[in-house]
Amino acid sequence: MSRRIVIAYWLIPAEPARSFFQGLINELAQQYNAPAFEPHVTVFVGGNRIGGVRRALSQVALEAEPTNMKQLGSISR
Repeated sequence: MSRRIVIAYWLIPAEPARSFFQGLINELAQQYNAPAFEPHVTVFVGGNRIGGVRRALSQVALEAEPTNMKQLGSISR
């Protein structure tokens, strides 16, 4: 059996957004019998080839528009 290494780059929110989203994820995971996970935005997932990673992240940096991610105040807990 061949093993393939995959690498992922995430953006993790800073506090206090991280705690807010972690609490929400934990509640939903418990409610729906699903796994809990770290709050994040996935930027890149691919093979463990440094050249490919550099090209992909450079492309994201060049093409991405600035984004403000705000805590969703309308979510009831």
